[in-house]
Amino acid sequence: MTTGGAKALQYAEANLGVHKVYEEAQIAAARLAEAREAVVKARHEKGFAEREYTDAEYEFVTAQRSQLGEMSQTAFDKAIKVAINKEPRLRAMRGDLAQRSTSLEYLEASVSRLRVDVEIATSRMTELGGYLAYLAAIKSAETAAKYQQQSWPPPTA
Repeated sequence: MTTGGAKALQYAEANLGVHKVYEEAQIAAARLAEAREAVVKARHEKGFAEREYTDAEYEFVTAQRSQLGEMSQTAFDKAIKVAINKEPRLRAMRGDLAQRSTSLEYLEASVSRLRVDVEIATSRMTELGGYLAYLAAIKSAETAAKYQQQSWPPPTA
């Protein structure tokens, strides 16, 4: 024989999936935390790669300027733009930066998606909480009505 509390618990688990909703919210929150950590790491690595590229470009421009010292500044500026684009090492570094930017955008999109998952799970938990409160109010009203029908002795009897 099951008690009323056990029946309610069984109903909440079997029909409403209360525990499942809670677990889904926990999993979504954990995934969101992991994704945020990945974004922070990717931003740090991208910033480091950008500084490396800036330093490499500066070294390249300085080396070119020392080799082409007799060239006017205007002519040098035009020539260096072409040379920077053709330099294999700098080109590879720019490709790496572009790839890091794309990866970072993907991670940020994942964070946004996971944030929505957490919000949905939280909303479902809130909705279930309201429904359970509603069921509890009905049960409380039924119980009160049942006991009001009985004639109890006065409390001081």
